[in-house]
Amino acid sequence: MSGYSIGDLLGHKNKPKWGPAKVLVSDGSEVLLYFRDFPAGTPEERVKRFAASSPFLYVQEDQSDPVLDNIPPFRDGNFERAKTSLTLEVARKRFLGIAPRGFADPRYWHEERDYKWSAHERFKVVLEPGVSQWIRDRNAARVREAVTEVYSPAGKPKYALNLMSPQFEWPAFKDSLEVDQPLLTYVEAALEFAKQPAPDESLFNRYSEAVGRLPTREGGVQLEKWTVLTWLPFIANPTHHIFLKPQMTQEFASVLPFELQYRSHLNHTTYSRLQEMARHLKARISDLEMNPEQRELDMIDVHSFMWIVVEYGK
Repeated sequence: MSGYSIGDLLGHKNKPKWGPAKVLVSDGSEVLLYFRDFPAGTPEERVKRFAASSPFLYVQEDQSDPVLDNIPPFRDGNFERAKTSLTLEVARKRFLGIAPRGFADPRYWHEERDYKWSAHERFKVVLEPGVSQWIRDRNAARVREAVTEVYSPAGKPKYALNLMSPQFEWPAFKDSLEVDQPLLTYVEAALEFAKQPAPDESLFNRYSEAVGRLPTREGGVQLEKWTVLTWLPFIANPTHHIFLKPQMTQEFASVLPFELQYRSHLNHTTYSRLQEMARHLKARISDLEMNPEQRELDMIDVHSFMWIVVEYGK
């Protein structure tokens, strides 16, 4: 018998198209394997049982794989993930049904990408060039005006962002900007965070603490939320940072499947896992069918893809 251990990456000599497989369960006589490329609907359908002594199984030379390294824990015959019937294959078809030319489709640009990219361009013009000096001068009025303009430009409602809930989070956030010191601390920390492609835990904590200090009304909407924390880095640096909409993001993590390690409280682990998931997903939606112009996709594209296939399908 072969002594395979949980987590080992194996292959099947007669089924190369199934790709590498990860050992999920090994009891000495049998192994359960998750085959990365097995053509199936749900992740559970990619799990196959073999005798541990099977002559068709072999240990992969490379014991790391970006997909298999990130699948959720497997217990009692199921992956620990939110239940969904959606698969990545169905998600791609759903996206192309709405935007037949994929990320080059005019409908995609008009409905999903343009207004987010416009906010990024406003950031580059009205906030980024002067913000460091304004913070040094403690010119909170200029910072306040610029942040508000990035999120909701005066006189141009169709270009306003809708990342925070318009009825609750955005009004509470806008009110919080009226107090000078928390505003300056928040913006300084947010932009330092945004500049780093993969912020470390100390930088994350500094930024999340600044978000937590934004003042709110007693009994009102609290702002220590993922939407509040991630919107500005996402708009400032969409090459590396992504927006976290909790319910939608968790559902899409279940589709891949990917172990997001989501927690509702702000924490570095969840955010770093989100960035890893986004990079992984980008690689799987950058092919010619999805991206016929072969432009470099960014996190606006990744977030929009997840949003369209989850929300438009409801």
